[in-house]
Amino acid sequence: MNVAVDRELSVVVPVGKLYGDISSLESWIPSYPTVQIVLVLDQIDSKTRTAIDDSTLLQNAPLVEKYSVDFGNPGQTRNFGFEKTNSPWVLFSDSDDIPNISNVLNAIKSHNDMNTNIIVGNYEVYDVNKNRTKRIEGGSLDKVLNDLPRGLGLWRFIFRRDYLKLKIARFPHLSMAEDQVFFLSLNVIPAEISFANRIFYRYFIGNQFQLTNSSYRIQDLQSAIKLSINVLSKTSSKVDFDFLAAQIFSLLLNGAKKYLIPNSIFTLRVSALIVTKFGFSKFLRICTYPFRRFQ
Repeated sequence: MNVAVDRELSVVVPVGKLYGDISSLESWIPSYPTVQIVLVLDQIDSKTRTAIDDSTLLQNAPLVEKYSVDFGNPGQTRNFGFEKTNSPWVLFSDSDDIPNISNVLNAIKSHNDMNTNIIVGNYEVYDVNKNRTKRIEGGSLDKVLNDLPRGLGLWRFIFRRDYLKLKIARFPHLSMAEDQVFFLSLNVIPAEISFANRIFYRYFIGNQFQLTNSSYRIQDLQSAIKLSINVLSKTSSKVDFDFLAAQIFSLLLNGAKKYLIPNSIFTLRVSALIVTKFGFSKFLRICTYPFRRFQ
């Protein structure tokens, strides 16, 4: 395997339609000579392309690589970007959020033992409309693992690259819940994960770039639910079923009115499949997910 020994981290960043606003992207592009940044430009608009081409910071930063693709979904884009990485550790970021590279590198140095394949950190949620920041802290590995279904936040995960290669891990070609299906497919055991009590990431909500603003994109959850059911048929973890529950309720609650009837019919069919495949107890766990989440 051709991994450059002087590189510590690769950051894969799908870049879509930002309408020329690359301020978040520019704010964290580091000058660290050990960090490879893979920008995958997926169906970007002309203003964003011009902004990237004219950005002195992006042009002068070391180890920044740019690739143009025509996938139309972050899942396939991340797969492409991952194949371009050549560092021992990999972080998947979004172009409108801000990873804390210093904290990530410090965590790698302090958790870089051979038993650790994934390092999970804390994160911040910044509400653009309210101009307010909320810190989300795990406190312990057990709490992080238990809380993942309600907010996976794959961008606060650092993966050992060899581990993902060995798992032959791939994101589904989707725009919604592709990170959840990816994580479920890894079939991770707790012994492989370390928790770093550091802020790894600032996640923005309320901006125009979020895919959750698109009722059409929300429909991708139907495919994600089917894929999750296939993956869960090979696992027995109770917590993992909460990922499926989160997807089902997101589909029902976030879809536009015009999708309400087809989504309801889809949910009824999926419910019958879940009972047949996993039994009534698992179906009941999914039904009670909203109550358990807000306890």
